[in-house]
This record gives sequence, C-alpha cells and structure tokens, in this order.
Amino acid sequence: MERHIRELSDADKTAFTKASSKDINKLLEEVRKLDDEHTQQSSFRKYTTRITNFLNIFKLSVSGASVFLQSEKTASIVLGGAKLVIGLALNYVEYFDQVSKMLDQLSKYLAPLARYAEKCDLPNICNALADVYADVLRFYSAARRLFVDDTGNAKKHASFTLFLRSQWSPFNVEFGEIETSLQGHNDILLHSGVSEILVNSCKS
Repeated sequence: MERHIRELSDADKTAFTKASSKDINKLLEEVRKLDDEHTQQSSFRKYTTRITNFLNIFKLSVSGASVFLQSEKTASIVLGGAKLVIGLALNYVEYFDQVSKMLDQLSKYLAPLARYAEKCDLPNICNALADVYADVLRFYSAARRLFVDDTGNAKKHASFTLFLRSQWSPFNVEFGEIETSLQGHNDILLHSGVSEILVNSCKS
C-alpha cells in the first residue's frame, strides 16, 4: 500500500491527507441536502444511500488493513481520498449523480475487502488486496484532476459542452479502464483466497 501511495503525485497525497480529517457526518449531511434539492426518479437510488454504502464498506476494509499495516497515515490517505472526491463532486451538481454511481459501482467490488483485510498476514491475499486499493487510488486521482488543477483551484471552463468534451468524456474512458483493472485484481484476490483455503484444508 505504501508503495502505491508513493506513486501518487505530491498534490494528490497532500489533498488526500488533508481531506482525511473531514467529518464524514457533515459530508453526508451535504449529500442529504442535495437529495432534498434534486428529486431523483424512482428508478435511481438516492445519493445518500450510494455514498453511505460506499463509505461504510470502505471504512471497514481500510480499518482492517490498517491494523495489519500498523499505519494510520496509510489508512488516512486512502479514506481521505474518498472524502475529497465526494466533497469536490458536491460542487458540480451536474456530475454528482454520475460520480455517486461510480462510487456505488466500486463498492460492489470492495464489499469483500473487509473480510480479506483480516487475512493480510497471508502474502498472496496481501498483495492482491493492495492492487485492488491501488485501482481505487487511481480513481481518486482521476476524479480530482477532473475538478481541480494541481494547485487545488477549481477548473474553469467556457461552457458546459467544453467541460463535457475536454474533461468528462476522457474521465469516463479512464474510469472504464480502472473498473476493468479492479475487476481483474478482484478476481485474483478471490483465487488467492480460495487457494489459501485449499492449502490450509490439505494441511488439516
């Protein structure tokens, strides 16, 4: 995990670390306000549900891993990135729905991580788990670049159409690549878990 974090830009590391101190309850309160202001079609889950699910699952998996890593700093950067992306997206109502859907999609892959994190002492699982987290860090970096520059200032665009073409479309493509990578690493994690079970079964 620390190796993957070192690969982040200095701007990302600083932003994620700073965001780690944000109060999750206050962040969710802002999301709930957005729910009230923008009535969603009945076929869509409310923002609050999506974001809460993602944060709850992620907090569990990060907490489990941080106990093994014995590094609060590492856990702070990983969770801080989630808070930062949510906070930034809240300022761009037009895209918050899409960003929250992306987080919701990621949470489906992350759901088993909380249990796998309890087995971080097993090398195969530890390596595969770190690769999954690395994909999530890539998503954070891509999402941050979508909304702000490296100095942390909000990007300004002449028109909505220009923003869509120059920023959102490439981000959508990058998210697809990240999701594919995450699925692959998730599969490896699953096989690593099964192989460990088989080895332990044979030893028994």
